[in-house]
Amino acid sequence: MIKNFINISMLGLILLMSQTSCENEESLTGTPESTIIPIANFSATADLFQADQKISFTDLSTDEDGFITGWDWDFGDGSTSTEQAPEHFYSIGENYVVTLKVADNTGSYSEVHSKELNIEDNPLTNLPEPQELWNYELPSVTHHTSPAVMADGTVIVGCNLTESVRKAGDFPENLFAIKMGTKVWGTALYENNDATDTDEIRSSPSIGPDGSVYSSSYYSRQTFKIDSSSGEIKEVIYLNTRVRYTCPTFGPNGEVYVAGYEKDGKGFHSLNTSLTSANWVFKSGTQFNATPAIGSDGTLYIGANDGFFYAIDSEGNEKWSVNYGSETASATAIGPDGTVYFSGESGNIGVLYAFDPDDGAVKWYKNLNKKASQGGPAISADGTIYLGGYEEKMIAYNPEDGSEKWSYTAKGAIETVPAIDDAGNLYFGDLSGYFHVVGVDGKPKYKPLMLGDLIHDSAAIGADGTVYVTANSSTTSKPYALEKTATGLQTGG
Repeated sequence: MIKNFINISMLGLILLMSQTSCENEESLTGTPESTIIPIANFSATADLFQADQKISFTDLSTDEDGFITGWDWDFGDGSTSTEQAPEHFYSIGENYVVTLKVADNTGSYSEVHSKELNIEDNPLTNLPEPQELWNYELPSVTHHTSPAVMADGTVIVGCNLTESVRKAGDFPENLFAIKMGTKVWGTALYENNDATDTDEIRSSPSIGPDGSVYSSSYYSRQTFKIDSSSGEIKEVIYLNTRVRYTCPTFGPNGEVYVAGYEKDGKGFHSLNTSLTSANWVFKSGTQFNATPAIGSDGTLYIGANDGFFYAIDSEGNEKWSVNYGSETASATAIGPDGTVYFSGESGNIGVLYAFDPDDGAVKWYKNLNKKASQGGPAISADGTIYLGGYEEKMIAYNPEDGSEKWSYTAKGAIETVPAIDDAGNLYFGDLSGYFHVVGVDGKPKYKPLMLGDLIHDSAAIGADGTVYVTANSSTTSKPYALEKTATGLQTGG
């Protein structure tokens, strides 16, 4: 804030010098009007004025002879901000005096405007927080790179190396295997074909049927097969397409499916297990950001950014398609009865569809108030559909007609697929950096745990029930292992 006000003050000095010059020239005709100082004002809104609830502040300041250029907020709990419209969470309930002081384009400062907020105690305060077992700091942030968990609890996670990190080392690692908080190995998925520069990773790794790790790097337009015990790159295939938001998936005969969204190779690719050749490309030239679901007969179901949702047979032929809207980067889900569930965008809103798997007939659909094109639906063993989105809620839907069973309010938008344990509890993060554990009744099982600035990677549950989630904080990211609350991942959904 000091820097902002210094800049504003310098601007005001320049304007003042200019004004003084004009006064000298116009001294015979009168003195110019003096600058009118700005008036600070704001409002505060929230679903609940409680501890650990998001409070949104709206700037209502005015300046009669100019415009506002700087904001100095003090939230009364030791926290400050220089944003025009900040959001804030109070950790405990009490009365807080919030103040705002603003500056205008002439370098003039307002009087301090204050309001008292009565923040109540959060009824969830007495709930326990999920207990951390370990964490590991990655060299950079993640970018929709959810962890994959091996049978022995080793976590595979990639990070989106920023340019500064890549230049800081000769060949920094960007894909890691971590066990019990210790690095087992790190490897560098490279950007250039001659392996001279480490790339960014903007998609999730997967564990193949033979235990190998499959992952794609971004700018290189390549997909890699990696030895899970050593991190050695065993094979690589150049697809000439960038891969983001998705992850490799595997067909019943070992086929590897990769969705590509940009460059000449965009389309939905089927590759052989060894990554030595491609079987086919579906809808070449069409952008795919999403992750498919695979039916019991090998049919693939996936949404594309041409506004259509597709059913594709194992030979790469279209079985049916439905025009849903505009774009999606969400994962598809299949219910116990074979119904296919999909979320995406349609203009400025989100959509949730239930399709008949045989012919694409729409069983039901819902228009959502805000987009839900990241993450995607998850299905419980009883068929309940769970979907988060930019309404900042996790909502449970009835599989028969899409009616709402319950909703749980998070602390930010949700861009992840919730993980479900064998007791039916949901695990997911939000874009405010909080991690949530919610029961089958929509009530929190634990107090929301703040792990970082944002969480946009889906959580994973190990075979022993340990929960793994990655959170970004500033320029780095950490995968966390959290205490067991059940005995494993739910099956049957």
